[in-house]
Amino acid sequence: MVGTPAEGGMRPLFLISLPRSGSTLLQKMLAVSPRVASASEPWVMLPLAYLFRPDGALAEYGHRTLVDAVADVGAALPGGRAELVARLADFARGVYAGLARGGGRTDAAWFLEKTPRYYLIVPFLAEAFPDARFVFLFRNPVEVLASILRTWHADRFGPALNGNDVDLFVGPRRMTEGLEAVGKRGLAVHYEQLVTDPAAVLAEVCVHLDIPYDEAMVSAYRDITFEGGMGDPDGVGRYEGVSTASLDRWRGFVRNRFRRAYVLRYLARMDDATLAAFGVDRDTLRAEVAACPVAWRGDLVDVAGAAAMTLARLFNSGRIRRTFGALRRGERIVPLG
Repeated sequence: MVGTPAEGGMRPLFLISLPRSGSTLLQKMLAVSPRVASASEPWVMLPLAYLFRPDGALAEYGHRTLVDAVADVGAALPGGRAELVARLADFARGVYAGLARGGGRTDAAWFLEKTPRYYLIVPFLAEAFPDARFVFLFRNPVEVLASILRTWHADRFGPALNGNDVDLFVGPRRMTEGLEAVGKRGLAVHYEQLVTDPAAVLAEVCVHLDIPYDEAMVSAYRDITFEGGMGDPDGVGRYEGVSTASLDRWRGFVRNRFRRAYVLRYLARMDDATLAAFGVDRDTLRAEVAACPVAWRGDLVDVAGAAAMTLARLFNSGRIRRTFGALRRGERIVPLG
């Protein structure tokens, strides 16, 4: 029952990555093939996956109560939870089929679904779609950090960056765990290899999908467009063609002493297995970060921004609110530590 292919036999292909990892580039390259349909970033599977998770979603209807109710529904169905998951997958397959029709790819073998935060739900995707394949796109996590700050936060630290904590601190581990969870259905690709030798990487992906490799994938991707405002048309359009210039952009991010220390602390939070999955050797990258020329310029601005981030985290966790409440009540203040 689970995993019945959509009309025409089209199967899901999930491109799993952290944001700012070059996923739009790879998506458009693969979409050059008439065998691959795609759309900007559907996001539809995230709320479906969280129907089974009591934590991680905030809603005015009371999410934990919903999870309990959904569990009852699954228990009441003749096929149990598997039947419920299958019906949810049927909904998504219908959406993918409609998107493929809208893009003129009714004969596609694959619908490429690229939504960055799907790294959070890889086991659910594997359960819902037994016929799916996965491509995991890894990129130097320091460049991901630098690109997130540069692209979405005007290259400044501040409370808004806390919204990317899941990408920076949860995502890398979930990526490596997801790749292991899907086994042979998954293929690891590294951004650094994609821009250095795109033909070789694309040929490997095509073998994984059992579709012909087309040399046009390396250049004609610039003509591929998707409706909607998601994705990264900016980054893909920055260069005339596939370029390795992006590989060293992170070095310009590490331009003062605070940023150097911040990056080193960031790397220290990742275990060796996670870094290895991302194609990074801890000692080598630490040495490269330490060798970046730095100055005092911008230190105070970054320190102030990072302090605001920390205060916002504490406030959101309730610690500061509880402290102010205690002050109003005249209670003894317990140090924040």
